Amino acid sequence: MSETEKRKSPWQWLGILVVAGLMVLLLRHIDWQAVKAGFAAVDLRFLPVLVLLIALNFLIRSWRWRYLLTGGETMKMRSLVDATVIGFTGTFLLPFRAGEVVRPWILTRWEKINFGASAASIVVERVVDALTIIGFLAVAITWIDNPPEWLGTGAKLLGAVAVVGVGFMVMAYFFSRSFSKLARKMISIFLFPKFLARVRAALYQLVDGFLEGLKAVSTGRQLAIVLIASLLLWLEMALFYQATLWTMGIGLGPAAGLMVTVLVALAVAAPGPPGFLGTFQIGCLAALGLFEVSREVGLSYAIVAHFVQAACIIPAGLWLLQARGLKLRQSLPVSKAATDDRKQES
Repeated sequence: MSETEKRKSPWQWLGILVVAGLMVLLLRHIDWQAVKAGFAAVDLRFLPVLVLLIALNFLIRSWRWRYLLTGGETMKMRSLVDATVIGFTGTFLLPFRAGEVVRPWILTRWEKINFGASAASIVVERVVDALTIIGFLAVAITWIDNPPEWLGTGAKLLGAVAVVGVGFMVMAYFFSRSFSKLARKMISIFLFPKFLARVRAALYQLVDGFLEGLKAVSTGRQLAIVLIASLLLWLEMALFYQATLWTMGIGLGPAAGLMVTVLVALAVAAPGPPGFLGTFQIGCLAALGLFEVSREVGLSYAIVAHFVQAACIIPAGLWLLQARGLKLRQSLPVSKAATDDRKQES
């Protein structure tokens, strides 16, 4: 392990410790027999519906992605879908949302696009998602009597992040040359030794590709498609969580499914354990608690919703990796960097 990795580890594990602490607080005095009874209420007839909704979610997500990528409309839909599924598999199996890196990287192996531009599309995607979630939250809050203060605080925080993201993209769009010069200068200052020349060159290319990728949405038609696809994507996700409520026999209206969608999205936004373990459950418990659902029922709901997603995504992603002749480790950019370093040392 390198010195850099050692320095990063405490900060990375801090997120997991925070999540673990929150879970301990939330699960104090839980009646596990009541949780078990919640599982007994599962209506298996709804499971095929949940599986279909997960598959539809990936199709919509991949369709939207092609309009966020430079030259994405010429890319094969199979490449986009496969990269998306493998990326989410990486998120379920690797910590700190590593799938967000896996997805753009794996696409560069199959389509003619550099990693910087591909990674930029994920940044744009997250900003668009944040804006959509803010809209959903604004609607969901109106359906709740006396919403708690923390809900409004979360909305403001998410709004601030979205505004910063939009501002950065606008600045990068109009002043990409200035951004590129500044980034190159900073890289040359911090990586000045001669033996780091190859690293500097790779970072220059990454920055330029990233800035170019931020400008992928350049027409009104592309913007309209991205916005419509984002609305469809999150409405479909809300339908999945609503259908899971029906699966568990929880008789709540669409406001509950929408709120679960919003609070799960907020809870899993930060890097954490593999597969959003803990953060996902916190989001579900917080959302259903607003509708006076007991923690026991909320926990059984969270476990079922999480398990169904993992049971669909992980096998599909591992199968695609094998079908494509890859391993999960090869889906990370660091694997190539490590290989290059070993070749250089030898």
